[in-house]
Amino acid sequence: MDHKPGGGEKKTGGKKILSQKLEWKTNSKIGSLDNAKHSPGGGNVKIINESIAWNAQSRVGSLDNKDHKPGGGNIHIESHKVEIKAQSKVGSTDYITHKPGGGTKKVSGI
Repeated sequence: MDHKPGGGEKKTGGKKILSQKLEWKTNSKIGSLDNAKHSPGGGNVKIINESIAWNAQSRVGSLDNKDHKPGGGNIHIESHKVEIKAQSKVGSTDYITHKPGGGTKKVSGI
């Protein structure tokens, strides 16, 4: 473990670190300083805070019938139960107890 960190050149005794302040000189973009002395004004503009008076009117003829009250006259709606006396057709109840049978006849020869 004979290692010793050197950190630079052995003949000069190391490297020097310079600390100088750098000077930067830059130019503005073309035309960017044309209005450098401009100060915004505003001119003679005034902001007025007043309430607005509205003179609104109805459409032509829309208030001609404003006092109308719907009536209805003398109309009465009546509700009566309608009685219907229905009877069967003549002779339609003669076979009311008939039961279809058929049953014993056979068809042959087909």
